[in-house]
Amino acid sequence: MKKLLSIVCLLIIVACVFCGCVKDPQKPIKDDDGDDETMKKQLHLAVGDSYDFYAQGYIVDDYDGDAVICDGNVARAYAVGTSIVSTTRMSDGNSVEVSVISYEDAASLGDRYNVDKGMFKGKNVIVFGDSITDGCLLDPFSPNGLNYVDTYYAKLCRFLQTANDPTDLLNSNFACGATTMSYVPVGPPSISGVERVAASAPVNDNGRIRNPAVNVTEADLCIIFYGTNDFAYSVPASAVGHSGLTDLPTRPQDALTVKGALYYMLTTLRQRNPRLKLLVLPCLYRRISQSNFALTSDMDIINTDIQTTLSDYTATMREVSEQLGAKFVDWSKLFNYENFGKEGASDYSYDGLHPNIAGHQLMYEFLLDRLEETNTL
Repeated sequence: MKKLLSIVCLLIIVACVFCGCVKDPQKPIKDDDGDDETMKKQLHLAVGDSYDFYAQGYIVDDYDGDAVICDGNVARAYAVGTSIVSTTRMSDGNSVEVSVISYEDAASLGDRYNVDKGMFKGKNVIVFGDSITDGCLLDPFSPNGLNYVDTYYAKLCRFLQTANDPTDLLNSNFACGATTMSYVPVGPPSISGVERVAASAPVNDNGRIRNPAVNVTEADLCIIFYGTNDFAYSVPASAVGHSGLTDLPTRPQDALTVKGALYYMLTTLRQRNPRLKLLVLPCLYRRISQSNFALTSDMDIINTDIQTTLSDYTATMREVSEQLGAKFVDWSKLFNYENFGKEGASDYSYDGLHPNIAGHQLMYEFLLDRLEETNTL
């Protein structure tokens, strides 16, 4: 009889569990890797950073530790160390324990920061770049082909719900057509990226009176996207093999290599704003447009004047970014010979250099996917 009752009870419990009538309060919550333990996440901040848990779908229940203080659902790092923030994820009601690790400054934090609404909602994001970020030939039906609303940058800012207007060409979008990152003594009509970040007074940037120095000090994230014009002007990837050049310039006019120019931009930006997060994007694939451009056996583009490929540029920019703690997203192969480079490949560009609306949408989606892959919350 006892054995029969035990079997009946067991059957009732199993049925209730399957019907959702009974939940085992001791059953651990599975984390995102499927392990049987309370979900645990990590979040990396620099001292002075704030993080809006609610914007990411979490409610703060409690926190413990000396490095972070929470005001409602917003955590702020105010000392180096680790604190534990106990949260509830609103989407499923699960408890999530977040280890918030605080670093002395943005340089110490490096590329560990999250690019999400929790980090940048209501904050300022700026960008330096060339005609692609400037919206050139993005939309042939708009005046002069310019369209600032549908650029990858504007889309990213809208997703992050930033405070600044990403189409503000004087205070947010510092990109400009024909711009190089490096200093080119004779060439582009627009001042280079290294000159722009070094400027201490307003500059006349092709009719736009801009003052990047002010906006750099107020920004929380700076995106850098250069390279295609440097490649066109035969700027060496690095000083190796080029006598008289340096990859560690202290003046804009000495930044004559891609490696030196990125080094100068990153160090200057951090000097002007020690809490600034940095995101570097290498140049995209392009169609052959000059007599000194050629295809390699693996369909890379080479500048035969300097025996340098677009892939060499990418590797160089990755090296500098990793050295100086900037987040690097390699989208260099997003476009290729088949979908971008060959004549008639017009799905993503009208001229084989400037992405169109579909191209910028692809850039945005790729960028967002890669940034979310690096996040731990």
